[in-house]
Amino acid sequence: MRHDDRVQDMTASYAIGLRSACLFPVAVEGRTTGVFAFMSGEIREPDDRLLAAVLTIGLQVGQFLRRKQKEEELRESEARYGAMAEMSATGIGSKTRISA
Repeated sequence: MRHDDRVQDMTASYAIGLRSACLFPVAVEGRTTGVFAFMSGEIREPDDRLLAAVLTIGLQVGQFLRRKQKEEELRESEARYGAMAEMSATGIGSKTRISA
């Protein structure tokens, strides 16, 4: 962390004993929506395999969050449809044509 220009204030980090950090994004549809941050009191050199693994984890967490968001949107839509159907005097129907 000492030689990384992206770290703004090294004084506070060193005061509490931090010597290295690994941060990686959680992406949803190409947008960073969060960041995982891991810090250590030991100086650690970058590990390409570990970096690739944590980037993959970040993408997977992003996909999970997106699925949960879509599930919630679907529940809300179904609730609105149900409320409309209950208030409708004539009802709302769906017709499916079955061909032989």
